[in-house]
Amino acid sequence: WFVFCDGRAGFDWTPAGPRLQPVVIDDMHAALDALGRHGLRMVPVLFDFTWTRPRRVEHGVELGGRVGVLRDPIARHDLWRAIDGLLSEVGRDARIASWDLWNEPEWMCAPWLPPGRRLSRRHVRRCLGELALHVRWHARQPMTVGLASVHGLPLCRDLALDLLQVHWYDHLERRAPLAHRPHTAWTAAPIVLGEFPTRGSHKSPEDIHACARRAGYAAAWPW
Repeated sequence: WFVFCDGRAGFDWTPAGPRLQPVVIDDMHAALDALGRHGLRMVPVLFDFTWTRPRRVEHGVELGGRVGVLRDPIARHDLWRAIDGLLSEVGRDARIASWDLWNEPEWMCAPWLPPGRRLSRRHVRRCLGELALHVRWHARQPMTVGLASVHGLPLCRDLALDLLQVHWYDHLERRAPLAHRPHTAWTAAPIVLGEFPTRGSHKSPEDIHACARRAGYAAAWPW
């Protein structure tokens, strides 16, 4: 359940830093109530790699263009503090299965990005580490990070995540075969196949699920 994505909503951007809009907590309670009525739980994904995409405005709404927030330590601190209220409000709710800190953060440090939008891998690890501390302090549910592929796992080495999560699509098969679950000697956390295609793949969803099971993934979540 994507929450803040590229920063287009959820915050009031003030000279003193971002402030969480009260409607975020109201909407989260409404979502959790709806899921609870059907016996479901959610994995809130706090931020997305599109946070650092070029700024553009559509119908008066600013999308992306917030790489500066992550570069400035004070602005980052203000951003993490802005979400503390949400974490405290629902941080013990059993209808939240786990928190996903950031969707596919590797794309924020991809080497082909222009320097103005590219963060170093060390900087991305620092951002994830700071965010993880806030989530761990205010919430009791497990934590994960939705990585674009197994090659992003080093970004999570020092985060003490409760479960690792990697995504798989057909174009990744050559460099990251689905049948080969990655080996992570630095943690005993289970590994989840956090995204796999339900259409447009040369494999059926059932085949992908079966392959992931044979490889030893703890779970597989269709996309």
